[in-house]
Parts: sequence; C-alpha cells; structure tokens
Amino acid sequence: MKPHQFSRLLSSVLLVMCTNTFAAESGMLLAQNDLRNDSMRSRVEDKRADSANKDRSNSTKSTINQMSGITQCQGEFALCLASTCKPTGRKIKVKRDDGKTFRFFEESECKCPVITAKIAQKNGTTLTAIAGVNEGNMNGSCEHKPGTVWALYNKDIVLYPQESASPPFTMKSQNMQQCSQGTVGSNCWNFECKVDKEMTNGAKTATCFCAINDGQFGREVRPDDSLFTAAGGYSNPSSQACSRYPANGWIPPKP
Repeated sequence: MKPHQFSRLLSSVLLVMCTNTFAAESGMLLAQNDLRNDSMRSRVEDKRADSANKDRSNSTKSTINQMSGITQCQGEFALCLASTCKPTGRKIKVKRDDGKTFRFFEESECKCPVITAKIAQKNGTTLTAIAGVNEGNMNGSCEHKPGTVWALYNKDIVLYPQESASPPFTMKSQNMQQCSQGTVGSNCWNFECKVDKEMTNGAKTATCFCAINDGQFGREVRPDDSLFTAAGGYSNPSSQACSRYPANGWIPPKP
C-alpha cells in the first residue's frame, strides 16, 4: 500500500491575549501594575510553550485529505500485517469510503504488536502511520479512546515483534508471502484495538477486532483475489498462516 500525497498543513491560528493596564495615580503604582502584567504575560507564555510542546509530543493527526479521508496519524499504533486471527462469531460494523454508509462483516480477533517510538527509531523512521479515517470503524480523525490504538500501516516499519517468531512476538524482520486465491483473510486497517494489560515476551501488544473478507477502501473481496501478508513468516511452513484468517492486503487478479 503506497501512501497518498497529503494536502499541505493548514496554518495554525495564533491566539493573542491582551492585557489592559489601568492608569494609576502615582508612578509607583503604575510600575507595580506593569510588573504584575509582565509576570502575567510570562506565565501565559510559559503555559503556551508547555501546551505547544505537549501538542507536538502527543499529536495524533495531521491534515486529512477531505476527498479520500487519507491522513497520517502520529503516535503509537497497532501493526497487524504479521498476525493471524480467529473468528469471534459476532458481526462488526464497517464504514465505507464516504464514512457515512456502512455494512456488517463477520468479525475476527487478532493480537497485534503495538509500534512504539523505540521500534520506529530502530526502523529509522518516525512514529507515524497511514490511516483512512472514513474506513473501518474510525470516526473521521486519528483521535482514539484511552487504552486503545488504531490498527494502521507504515511501509517503513519492517522490523517489529512477529507473532510467528519463537518465542512469539520477538523482534524480527517481516517476511511477506502471497496466499492463494480464495484465501479468507482479515482486514484490520483502520480498526480499533484494545491495548493488552500484559506484555508478551517484553512486547507491547493489542487485541484488534477486524473484518473478515473486507477489502480496503470499500472494495469487495472476490473469489479470485489472492492476498499478501507477513503472517506466518517464521512458521514452518509459512503457508499454514494462510488458513488462519491472516491480516492482509488484497491482490486482484491480473487483467
């Protein structure tokens, strides 16, 4: 999946706080008032700086392409491309491209590694990921509830905890494979994940609820589609992951 070209960042609006200085009968009172105002301005500026720093460190989104809903989210996310899944027996509500219509799919549950700043640094990239905020069960922005992350994608993250490694979720390079036509997979991109309370072999993970046989961007999966996945990259044989509802991207047949 190639990242779309994003629109230019919107210019932020600077809010200027004005402080009124009341006239005093004596120069001393005026000077004291000026000192109070200077102190107030200093405190306001300090708060602004703290807020700006906090926004930079905790920002969760950049400019959203209003036509496609594609954006680049900042912060931790789940990467499910190397995970297998299992059906829950429930249905999951999935948004379509316009973010207004939806349909129901069979639901799957997948345990996926959470990409942290440390993992991004090991990959020589930033802690960002591509999202389609009108897809899956996102709500038009990168914002998410406490204790959750979105399952997103960053093509530069290729070294991360692998489910099929031994022991599970050991840091390994992803090994991609193509599963045969008719393989039933899980689309986790743009779906909500609950961060697991306990780590797995030192790796932070999340439980993601995905849609079985849902094609990205509202595209319906066809019987002659095959799929690509990094699930099972360290299994023997790796192809066994293809029968375990792997998280994936779909490949249409050649014309």
